[in-house]
Amino acid sequence: MKLLIFQKKKSNLPIRREVKISPFAQTSGSDIFIKCINKRRRGISGPNVFLRKHRGIYKKVLLFVLLIGIFGFVAYKINLMNYFNVSSIDIVGASHFVNEKDLRILAERDVLGQSIFLINSQNLSKVLSRNFLGAKAMEVEKKYPSKIRIVVEERIPIAVIYNDKDEYFLIDSEGYVLGVVDKDYPGLARIKYEGDIKIGGFLEKGMIPVSIEILQYADKENLKISSMSFYEKYSKIYIDNGIEVYLGYDKNVQESLKTVGALIKKMIVESKIIKKIDLRYDKVIVLYD
Repeated sequence: MKLLIFQKKKSNLPIRREVKISPFAQTSGSDIFIKCINKRRRGISGPNVFLRKHRGIYKKVLLFVLLIGIFGFVAYKINLMNYFNVSSIDIVGASHFVNEKDLRILAERDVLGQSIFLINSQNLSKVLSRNFLGAKAMEVEKKYPSKIRIVVEERIPIAVIYNDKDEYFLIDSEGYVLGVVDKDYPGLARIKYEGDIKIGGFLEKGMIPVSIEILQYADKENLKISSMSFYEKYSKIYIDNGIEVYLGYDKNVQESLKTVGALIKKMIVESKIIKKIDLRYDKVIVLYD
């Protein structure tokens, strides 16, 4: 097909040119419309194509459902949840001041047969500690699948207290009365106590810190205390060699016991016998035998 184009030149004469147009360049409106439809169709996947693309996901879902079904069936057959019910309790550390048998009875009442997942270890520890004050601390541990372990830290006696009734008891560093002991119980300092003494209870809180402090600093000065007595404004202690020592509550305990230690050393050097040391006043009063 030839297209004639006429142009004017300076001579004003028309000049004919031939422009070739490929037949493929001719596009009708209907052809364009059909091409658009075909393009849209190429973006749409058929059912078979969709299944091929998502076949891996379906396999995973089916496998997961199958495994859940198998697990549920097995659990139903062997009653799996009972496998995690508490069937035994181990107790460690209960000996002198915590009755292991009573502790086991109380623990078994609260947890035996229960699901180990439902047991609150901290709450159980608090309940047991409230009922067994002879334990300074208790720790409850879960041992899967079906065991509970109770670790007991018992109180440690630090002194023997006695009263006017000639009754003797062991106490720990918190003033807890652990039990009755023989009058000649060895190895611990003796403290005279004028208040009520009840096994399983605590002594007056104000007195205990003072007595513990005295025992600690006396040990540093190599002073062996045989007994202590406490009064309203002062305390009285007896050193193992029979020396009577008075300490004022307004004085520094450590410095006071250092003074006592120095005086005893001086007594040994000078071959003197001290009967009494009074540290309640500004000046130290020493009474020799």
